[in-house]
Amino acid sequence: MHKLLSVVFMSFLFGCLLFAQNNNQRDETINKHQSPINRQGSESGIFFDDMNGVNSVAGLEARGWVILNEDGGGTQPPFAQGDPVVFAAYEGPDTGYTFTNYQGANGFLIDQWLISPEIAVSSGDTLKFWHRSPDANPFDDSIYVRYATNAGITPGDFDQTWGRYLVSETGWAQWVGTFNHTGNIRFAIQYYITDGGPSGNNSNYVGLDLFEVTGASGPTILTIAEAREDLDNDFIPDRLGDTVTVAGTVSSINYNTGNFNYVLHDGTGGITSIKFGYAGPEYNMGDILQVTGEIGQFRGLTQIEPLGDGSSSVVFQGTGGALPDFILLTLSTYYANPEMYEGELLGFVSLSSSGPWNAWPTSGSNANFVLQDAAMDTIIMRIDKETDLDENPEPSWPKDVIGFGSQFTSSSGVYDDGYQLLPRMYSEILPPGTIPVELTSFTAYVVDQNIMLKWSTSTETNNLGFEVEKKTGTEFRAIGFINGSGTTTEPQEYSFTDVNSEVGVNYYRLKQVDLDGSYSYSEVVEIELGAPVFYSLEQNYPNPFNPSTKIVFNLAADAKVTLKVFDVLGQEVSELVNSQLTAGNHVFTFDALLLNSGVYFYRIDTEGIDGSSFTQVKKMLLTK
Repeated sequence: MHKLLSVVFMSFLFGCLLFAQNNNQRDETINKHQSPINRQGSESGIFFDDMNGVNSVAGLEARGWVILNEDGGGTQPPFAQGDPVVFAAYEGPDTGYTFTNYQGANGFLIDQWLISPEIAVSSGDTLKFWHRSPDANPFDDSIYVRYATNAGITPGDFDQTWGRYLVSETGWAQWVGTFNHTGNIRFAIQYYITDGGPSGNNSNYVGLDLFEVTGASGPTILTIAEAREDLDNDFIPDRLGDTVTVAGTVSSINYNTGNFNYVLHDGTGGITSIKFGYAGPEYNMGDILQVTGEIGQFRGLTQIEPLGDGSSSVVFQGTGGALPDFILLTLSTYYANPEMYEGELLGFVSLSSSGPWNAWPTSGSNANFVLQDAAMDTIIMRIDKETDLDENPEPSWPKDVIGFGSQFTSSSGVYDDGYQLLPRMYSEILPPGTIPVELTSFTAYVVDQNIMLKWSTSTETNNLGFEVEKKTGTEFRAIGFINGSGTTTEPQEYSFTDVNSEVGVNYYRLKQVDLDGSYSYSEVVEIELGAPVFYSLEQNYPNPFNPSTKIVFNLAADAKVTLKVFDVLGQEVSELVNSQLTAGNHVFTFDALLLNSGVYFYRIDTEGIDGSSFTQVKKMLLTK
C-alpha cells in the first residue's frame, strides 16, 4: 500500500514469506499462536469485549472506549469496523474486530489511541487481546501497550508501559500482560509510527480482537463449545463426568418450573444446564450466568449439571447478554450433522403437520408433534408444557418455525438418533415467508474512481430485490435496483457500481423489498472518494475464488504497469497488465478456469512518469 524500495523484492515473492517468518521469530516472546485458531478459555472475568458489535468510533465510544487521534490527520477514522476483505475476525462474525491503518497518518506520523473503559484491577490480573496484520506483511506494523493507574484518558496519564510489540504477520496471535497495580485503570493500544502513512515504510493495517481482563485467581472458564466438544466423534462428550465452568446468556425459558432447566449460549455454542431440586431465582432471557458443574449426557443430549444444590455453583453476572440469532437450515442440512446444531437456535421454512395423527397438546400437556418440509423430511417438534404453545390453538400450516436443536434418543444406549426441535414460544411459529433476508455483509470500495457496493446474504425468503439508495443532501434517493433470489437458503452475493460518485464522503443503504411489497433497510455504509495520492495493491475479491476474481490497485501518477500472477514455484501463469495507465484506481479480472486449485501470488510493478515506483506482492487462493 506504500512506496517500497526494490531491494525488498530482490528475493522475489518468496522473500516476503521468509520476512514474515523472521518477524514471527522476533515477536514470539510476547505472543501465543494457535493453529487452528480456537477461542481460548479465560479465568475469572473482570472485563470482556469480543468486538462482535459495532466498532466504528461511535460504536466503540458507546461501549465506554475512548478514541484519540493525536496526529490530527488521516483520511479515515482512527479505528473502524474490521474489513473481511483484508482478513476475517479471530472469532465471531467476519467483521467482528476493529482496525487502524496507514490512512490515519498525518504525513509520516501516525498516533492513534484505543483506550479501554475504566476497569478495577488487582496486581496480578491479566490483560489479553488478539492482534494481526496481513500475512507476509512487507511493512512492520507495531503497537505500544500501556495503562494509566489514574484511569485517565489523555496520553500523559499512561504512566505504565508494557512495551512496543510487532503485530503478528502469520495469522491472529494473542498478547498477554500482567498488571502490577491495584485500583481503577484504563489500558490503551497506541498505534504510533514515525515512518508511516501512504509514503512510509512501517505501517499497513492492524486488527484487534477479543479483549479480556481476567483475575489472578478463580476457575478456568471454558467456552461452551469447548465444554461440549466430541473430538473423537463417538457422540459422547469428551469431558463426560468432568467438572467445568462455563459462562453464557440465558437463551430459553425455564423448561422445568420448580427446577433449573435453561439453555445457555455464549456465541461459540449452546448447552442445556439442568438441576433437579434447585429452583433458585427465575432467570430471564438475556441474563448472564456462570455455572460450575459436571458434564453429563441424558438420552444423547449433552448437559451441564450445577454442583451441590446449585445455590453457589450458579452465579448471576448481569443482564443484557447477547441472545443467539437463529441459523436457517433445511431438514436435510440439519440431519447431515445434527450434533453440530445441538443447543443452537435454528430456523426452518414452511414446515407442515405430517398428518392427521398429529395431536396438538391440550393445556398443561407435553407433546411430540411431527413436522415435515416440502422434501418430505420430518422432525419431531417437542412441545414442552412450560412454554405457551399448549395454551394456544394449533396453527394453520405451513409455518416458519424457530427452536433449539435438541435430542431424546430411542434408548439409553443409543446416542445418534432422536434429534428434535425444541421451540421456546408460540410467537416463534411464524407465517410462511416471515423469516427474512439475512444480510451478512454490506461494504463499499473505491474502484477505478467509482464506488462499488458489495453485499451478501445467507438466506432469502420472498426477496424481490434490493433498491440501492444514495444520500443526496438530507435524503436518500434510489440510484439502482438489483434483483433478488426469491427464496433460498444458499448464500448469495450482489454488487452495484455507482458511476456518478463524487469526491468526498458518500453514503449508501439498501432497501430490501419483498414480493408482497414490504421492505426493510440495511445499515448505512459510508466511503470517502478522494483524488488519488498514493500507490496501493488491494486484496483480490472474492478470496478464495472459483474461477475468477478481481484485483484492484491505485496509481498515484501515470505509470508503466505490469501485473502478473505466479504459482507457488515462482512460475508465471498469467500477465494481466503490461501497459501505460493513468493515475487513479484500476480493476482487472483474473480468470483461472484452466488452472488447478491452490495458492497463487500476484505482483505489481510500476514506473511513474514522475520518477516514483511501486512493487508489491499479495497471495490468493483458488478453490475448485
